[in-house]
Amino acid sequence: ELKCALDELEQKNHELSRVNEKLLAGKVRYRAIVQNTHGGLMIIDDNYTITYVNREMLHITGYTREELVGSDFLRIIDARFRDDIAARYRRRQSGYGELPVYETAVTAKDGKQKECEFRVSVFRDENNCMNSVIQVLDITRRRQLLDSAREGEEKFRNLADSAPYAILIHQGDNWVYANHAAEKISGYTHDELLGMKFWDFVAPEHQGLVRKRGYQRQAAENFEPDYEVRVISKAGSERWVVLKGNHATFMGKPAGIIAVMDVTENRKNIESLQWQQEELKAIYENAPVIMLIA
Repeated sequence: ELKCALDELEQKNHELSRVNEKLLAGKVRYRAIVQNTHGGLMIIDDNYTITYVNREMLHITGYTREELVGSDFLRIIDARFRDDIAARYRRRQSGYGELPVYETAVTAKDGKQKECEFRVSVFRDENNCMNSVIQVLDITRRRQLLDSAREGEEKFRNLADSAPYAILIHQGDNWVYANHAAEKISGYTHDELLGMKFWDFVAPEHQGLVRKRGYQRQAAENFEPDYEVRVISKAGSERWVVLKGNHATFMGKPAGIIAVMDVTENRKNIESLQWQQEELKAIYENAPVIMLIA
């Protein structure tokens, strides 16, 4: 009977050892995943204290692990946002719904500010205390690129709106930008243009050509950049225009940009000259006497 009890105890110890080995292997895998995750990661207890940070979090902040673990996590939050972050933390601890993703600024050890995105989830530990797991993504470069793009777009709009000829951008099938001159040539308002296909106010006989060139332009394929087409304004008047287009990127996506010049009067002048030349030619050929032009 004693031998059976000992055998059973040995078997349980063996099973317990296997469970511990699996738990240890799981912890090793977990730490490997956490340490090599793309973003920073930290765990905060219910007293605002940092209990864990991964390597990327050290890279983002510039602090050592010893400097961060055991410290108040608000120390790394930019002073402008500390009250807001603390309020979010308290609401989350109290069980109120709180957005899990938001942007804030972190102050690194060297004093530099870094724009970061926080993704927060919570769990209760063995003492039933609320803990927060915060994934931290450094979005400073992304914000700089966005700010630069906005600045570039503003400069482009200022330049385009002062241009004497129409400038339009199309993406997919639609216009996504039109300057003031485009409104004047087409007779449509800016909002009306943005609700139209880029070939809508082109004369029917030229719509196929405009669509083909427009798609080629967006795909950055080889195409004839300059050509003349007839357009019909909102009021029904017909105008001849020259399109000069190229490939572009707008809001991070392929697009086509065109400059539109109204050449209606030029065509009328040319047609008038041609008519005058034909009339002079007819007079000359039908004259009863020899006419000399010196």
